[in-house]
Amino acid sequence: MLKLLYFFLKWLVRVCVRIYYPDTRVLNRDRLRLTGPTLLVSNHPNTLLDPLHVVARANRMVYFLANAGVFKYAFTNWLFTLLWCIPIKRSSDDTGRQVISNEDSFEKSYAHLRQGGNIFIAPEGGSMTLRRLHELRTGTARIGLGAEAGKGFELGVTILPVGLNYTRARRCGEGLVMEVGRPIRVADWRKAYEQDPVQAARDLTDALEAALRSLVYLHCDDDDQDRFLHRLEELAHHDQRLTAPASLERSRALLERLQTMQQQQPEAYAALWRQLDVYYQRFRAVGLTDQGIAARNLGLWSPMVWIGALPAAYGWLNHLAAYQIPRYIWCRLQLYPTYASTVKVMAGLIFFPLGYGLQYTLAGLLLDGYGPLWYLLSLPLSGWVAWQYGRWAGPRWAGWRYRRWRRSHAAEARALETMRTQIMSRAQGMSYL
Repeated sequence: MLKLLYFFLKWLVRVCVRIYYPDTRVLNRDRLRLTGPTLLVSNHPNTLLDPLHVVARANRMVYFLANAGVFKYAFTNWLFTLLWCIPIKRSSDDTGRQVISNEDSFEKSYAHLRQGGNIFIAPEGGSMTLRRLHELRTGTARIGLGAEAGKGFELGVTILPVGLNYTRARRCGEGLVMEVGRPIRVADWRKAYEQDPVQAARDLTDALEAALRSLVYLHCDDDDQDRFLHRLEELAHHDQRLTAPASLERSRALLERLQTMQQQQPEAYAALWRQLDVYYQRFRAVGLTDQGIAARNLGLWSPMVWIGALPAAYGWLNHLAAYQIPRYIWCRLQLYPTYASTVKVMAGLIFFPLGYGLQYTLAGLLLDGYGPLWYLLSLPLSGWVAWQYGRWAGPRWAGWRYRRWRRSHAAEARALETMRTQIMSRAQGMSYL
């Protein structure tokens, strides 16, 4: 029964994350066909969704190492234990009434690997908003080496690194490029372990960090640089929407240019950052968006705008509550930003089916025959139509609002457009370097 539950949840997770990140690409997918005891690891920018992306695409059952703090209540202890999680204690965790030693957790991990099992670990130790690979903890290496040492390094444990690269991690409808690296054989560190177990764990961790670093595309130096890049990405995205791989490659090129500028021309870097900040302040002060400025030449009076408006309105109205409730829950919880997608996906998993059920029941009271069934079938299709229409028509409406404002503020509009052109030219070309 637990295996059936596992594979049902796995299917459900794949559906949910595919809806939330429709432009998902998995590179080297064949490496997720696990054949022996494996430690799956990844970077950790997006809390619970990170392990779910990896585990849902593996061919075998995978356990999780989870922060001990989530086990401190009776219900969550039961739930996470049922869901194949092994608690691991950090110095920052408050485990409440339940005392958990890492020795016990490591022993459970050893035993699971020795039975041919698989475990997911996020070796950064926590989920952080700064887009870069953070320093890895040695726990993954220690578990792998400890399991191998108990079997004379004949167990065959491998560490499989996976890089998770989101276009915009906390927005629905965005993309993800998931690149699976080459497996690392833990037994290759046998001699080093026999000489010095502590140093062997550090060396193996360094090798793992190097492997993960090559799979994670963006490595910002600090939070300010990350915010700088986010804004430039937004401007570039409004100019041209790309597929997830192309978008991430553009972001990587932008970041490399920013870092080169900061090193070689720090004054120019600071000037560009100030100019970008002023640009955002100016268009926000008058209630505009950069999307509207970028789309100023897109026509609104297109037949497609009006043909699609009615079915889009139908889909929007029928999904208003199911869509807004997860957003409302997220705003009310006021959690750390990296939890945004996790909360929205989990809340959507509850409220979309619940909303569909209530609407179907209401339709049964108002319609005869097959009417309620046809209405129910129309809901997911109309929701998809509304979403696609919003992505296509949204920039046109924003551009129309900007043109209306520009008619009575011609000089300010010219200044905004000039400033935007200068920012993108300097950020993308940097011909003055």
